[in-house]
Amino acid sequence: MEMLVPSPRLSFEPTPHPEYGSLWSRLDCAALSEGRTVFVDCNSRGAFLYDADKRRVVTMAGFPERKRWPWRRAYFPVAAGAGGDNGEPDEGVYVIDRDPEGDDATNWLKFQAMVHRTPRGRGSDYDKRWHLDELPRPPFAEDAGYKGTMEIVSYAQAGDASDVICVSTEGRGTHCFDTASRAWSKAGGWALPFAGKIEHDRELGLWLGFVKQCREEDNNSLYATGDLFADVDRRSLLRYGRDDCRNLEPPWGWHKVVVPEPRIVSLGSGKFCVTQFFETRRSACSKCLHEETDKRFALFTGVEVIHRGSDGSDEKAGNGSDEQPTWQCRCSRANGAPGGHSQE
Repeated sequence: MEMLVPSPRLSFEPTPHPEYGSLWSRLDCAALSEGRTVFVDCNSRGAFLYDADKRRVVTMAGFPERKRWPWRRAYFPVAAGAGGDNGEPDEGVYVIDRDPEGDDATNWLKFQAMVHRTPRGRGSDYDKRWHLDELPRPPFAEDAGYKGTMEIVSYAQAGDASDVICVSTEGRGTHCFDTASRAWSKAGGWALPFAGKIEHDRELGLWLGFVKQCREEDNNSLYATGDLFADVDRRSLLRYGRDDCRNLEPPWGWHKVVVPEPRIVSLGSGKFCVTQFFETRRSACSKCLHEETDKRFALFTGVEVIHRGSDGSDEKAGNGSDEQPTWQCRCSRANGAPGGHSQE
């Protein structure tokens, strides 16, 4: 069965980097709803909202510059719970630096929100606009020696409306930010065993993410947990890897791209879309060992969680079964992938 990527209705291109050209060009995106997505250009820092339902593009204020590794930010779209002055929920995109930058401690880690609200002190009848708000940084950013522990290694959104932002570090534990009260709290002194973004499926009560790569077999492995905030270790996670599906194992000659990171998106009803980025390489010359990038492309993998019944039959996730889930997956390659555009 083929899984074809549909033709784009509209295309956007990032601004080329002044020194490295398209190599460091990137558009980050955050979906506020099914048809409304915010895009942020890493190089120009410009932002805009694309409303697919209304076929409209709305410009927004830009985010402050990050000179070192501008892609090292995490974006959290929040549709409700931002705590507006008039008591109504405000939608917005929350952005946090994932690692320190510069020698000035005040710039080690910035946390901001682009919120759609009425101006401060105005009535509810005043038109809403996009405003950039400075937010309190995580408590560990104020600690002496934080810079040595460096980066936020994993992050997620929790709460009934995804209005709680969770970030985890190796040396400073796991913290949560409530967008309604705009206050931080500490979930625990441990680090989550994931790397990058962790995706939540509310129907299943399941968190899915790529595990930290500590062993060779961790490469391209997905793990799941039912309790993100427990003092989890690797042994408590349900593993999905090469034994369950070959499609996450890249063919020979494919090299995983470090930037951008692999992503997982919950589609509901136990279905997820996993996006990984690869490149093929070629020798720069016949007399040297140096290789240069030949092609870059994305690999999309559909993952469906199913429960294995006691009689050996498969039941879709979300049916109330407590059995350990097994996995099924399909993958579809982007147009730039060598060897075809789709496979099962």
